[in-house]
Amino acid sequence: MDRYAGVIELSLLQIYWRALAYLAADKKRVAFLCAANVTLAAVTILEPIMFGHVIDAISSRTDAVPPLAMWAGLGAFRSEERRVGKECRSRWSPYH
Repeated sequence: MDRYAGVIELSLLQIYWRALAYLAADKKRVAFLCAANVTLAAVTILEPIMFGHVIDAISSRTDAVPPLAMWAGLGAFRSEERRVGKECRSRWSPYH
């Protein structure tokens, strides 16, 4: 017996376009989610860059407070993101 009877095989691109078609009705929510994901990606990229600026400022004996404050802010944002992600994963865990 074929356990995949009636299942249509789709490429990843076809699945992506189908999901976009379903989400077209909620354009504002989709735009918000896209902006949130871009923000998370930017913070993920910027955090180690800012850490490098902190190290550069310390090693060159210049004022390290501005890059340190920015790095700390990004770190706090990332820490909250990780906490929420962990909470969501535990809530939806099959062993919860």
